[in-house]
Amino acid sequence: MISRSLLLNVPDGNIADCLKALGITRKNISSYEQGEPFLEAQENGALVSSVKGDFTHTADVFLFDRELQAMLETLAGLSLKGILAAMPDDDDDDPEVFFLWRDGRRRIVRIYEDEATDRLRILDPLGEAGLA
Repeated sequence: MISRSLLLNVPDGNIADCLKALGITRKNISSYEQGEPFLEAQENGALVSSVKGDFTHTADVFLFDRELQAMLETLAGLSLKGILAAMPDDDDDDPEVFFLWRDGRRRIVRIYEDEATDRLRILDPLGEAGLA
């Protein structure tokens, strides 16, 4: 099983269609409050919530039917459709370092939470925040 935390920017807001690409059906998308009933059945699933800033959703995904490399390729494909996907770099000690898929390519960026506005922001390599 693969278990990863993702940050997603889904322009049309349809998180179910986005997660479908990872093999997650609508019935196995829950909120954090609802819990994870799909785990006992060993079915692909996700815990999702809305966020503000450069992303629209956070999702903890649990995948039983694919390897990590296949998931990473799916994230690259989604980014070609205009969906931003970010995943923490587990090998980095800094919790703000993420892999970001944009335009089919993986980049390393820093993502931080602006506590004053409660928004997640991408910090580009030049140190400027935001996508625009």
